[in-house]
Amino acid sequence: FINTSLEEGFGMSNLEALSNGTLVLCSNISVFNEILKNNAIYFDPQNIDSIYHQILSVLHNPPNLIKKNSFTNYAKSFSWNKTAKFTSMFYESLF
Repeated sequence: FINTSLEEGFGMSNLEALSNGTLVLCSNISVFNEILKNNAIYFDPQNIDSIYHQILSVLHNPPNLIKKNSFTNYAKSFSWNKTAKFTSMFYESLF
């Protein structure tokens, strides 16, 4: 999965890809680094050569089954219920 977003609120599509054992290549922006940590391959979204080289690196060295399982396990630490709960708590704290 390749996400070239320049700005993102959270990046649920990245987590959805990981939850299916899919490698994520994404923009090297702070929100993706914070959420995905070392579970993605990062590139400069404003540099086509950076994107190109990261895609080539994956094509020449695709993730093995162990790595794919680690993606799935990492994504399990996030859930819609947990997201809804924390979002609700945040909004309630404003009142």
